[in-house]
Amino acid sequence: MSDRRRWERSVFLFLLTLAVERGPMVSASQEATTAEQDLQRGRVLFYQQNYPGAIEALQRAIAKKPDLAEAHYFLGMSYYRLADYAQAEASLRAALKLKNETYPEAHFGLGMIYFRKREVDSAVRELQTAIEQRGGNYPDAFNVLGVILYGQRRFMDAIQNFRKAIEQRPEGPEVYFNLGMAIEQAVVEGGNSAASGVTWNDAISAYRKAIEQRGTYPLAQRALGLALIGVDNEAAITELGVYLQQAPQAQDRVQIEEIIDLLKKPDDPAAPVEDLGKIPRVSKVAPVRPTEEAVRNKVHGSVILSVLFCYDKRARVVKVVKGLGHGLDEAAIEAVRRVQFEPAAVGGRQVSERRLVKVDFKI
Repeated sequence: MSDRRRWERSVFLFLLTLAVERGPMVSASQEATTAEQDLQRGRVLFYQQNYPGAIEALQRAIAKKPDLAEAHYFLGMSYYRLADYAQAEASLRAALKLKNETYPEAHFGLGMIYFRKREVDSAVRELQTAIEQRGGNYPDAFNVLGVILYGQRRFMDAIQNFRKAIEQRPEGPEVYFNLGMAIEQAVVEGGNSAASGVTWNDAISAYRKAIEQRGTYPLAQRALGLALIGVDNEAAITELGVYLQQAPQAQDRVQIEEIIDLLKKPDDPAAPVEDLGKIPRVSKVAPVRPTEEAVRNKVHGSVILSVLFCYDKRARVVKVVKGLGHGLDEAAIEAVRRVQFEPAAVGGRQVSERRLVKVDFKI
């Protein structure tokens, strides 16, 4: 399973467990009290994840008091949890009509429905309306907006939304994990991380925060271990080992064990140093340009790197074997991170390889 699909699955599971907040309660009368008893039972069943039971209780509440907006809302969210999006939308629309369209939680629910239906523009509109009606304070909505923007490869915009969610609610391990993923992609695809305002270490910090808040978080543990390659290889080995302990049945267990073994082994001194663009299965290499500092100092030549070409189609620099300084080592590392390639395959399984690679700089 690819990093992107693994992340999308984790996001889906997280979004399915987003808390639904309390709506306003209606005034009491003998009839309303009976309706609200059904509403209260429906709420309890909803939080117990007994959605069919919740629907039954909420429908009774609505039959007794049709203008009970909160009952329509919880009914809609119950249908949403059962993936009955047509019924969910109808119920949430009814709740909004009763509240003169001012019901941020219902707008958020509609945003989630459209997100699941891949109607992105409608999802964004509803989520933004929810945020506006909450006075700009709605961390769950900012998080989902970030997920949508990530899917559109608008990584810097996604980062802004994830950070806004964290600013409003610092306790959110899933949001920190999402933030780390978005930062990694922004650095890899943006190339110049300094210009984009985010760095590789920012992604590492986000993964650490996610793990700190949740404790056991295999996906973040794996992401942290892989991100640490080349930054602190001993720590990378440790974190990947923890991931394997936390997820003993992981589908990529063999591949992660392979990466750990490759990190422990030194480079073969007799191994050839290969040009990055001529390595087998490499299909695209981003243009490499010398830094201004290197040009001023007339520094040129080759940076030699030890590189893992990993099973997940990501190239990770293990270490700089021979550097040139003047920002060229960092430029070479960024070039490797952005390379596109197909992993080697053995017995029908994608595997990782460690190679010595050179990146040339001319002036």
